[in-house]
Amino acid sequence: MNFLGRNFYAAYIIDVHQLQLDPNKIYYLLDDGLPESMHFSFLGNTKDCYVVSNKHPIVISSTDWITISIEEMEKINKGASLDFYKWGINCSVSENRTNKERMGFIYIQDEKGEIKHTIKIDQD
Repeated sequence: MNFLGRNFYAAYIIDVHQLQLDPNKIYYLLDDGLPESMHFSFLGNTKDCYVVSNKHPIVISSTDWITISIEEMEKINKGASLDFYKWGINCSVSENRTNKERMGFIYIQDEKGEIKHTIKIDQD
């Protein structure tokens, strides 16, 4: 590179290290498959989203009126040392008979119970 009549040279050193992943841990690839929130009418309904992880995800709800089911959809190769899968998360909300809006949460956790993603559920 020439700057103010002088020649400058740059050298780049790139170190590449392979990430060592523990096959006993759950790793999530959190992308646009997970919403931040979902809204349901008072009648209740079912909505789907998905998460990508190397093992069966741990997904729980904060209330008894939200029911979760999980289904393996497909294997996804992300180039890592572990196999990753796309998991469908089916969120079923029962009818709201309280005549008041209500709110609950869906938590996606790791094997230690640490919350990795939260989905807010609102119902009329």
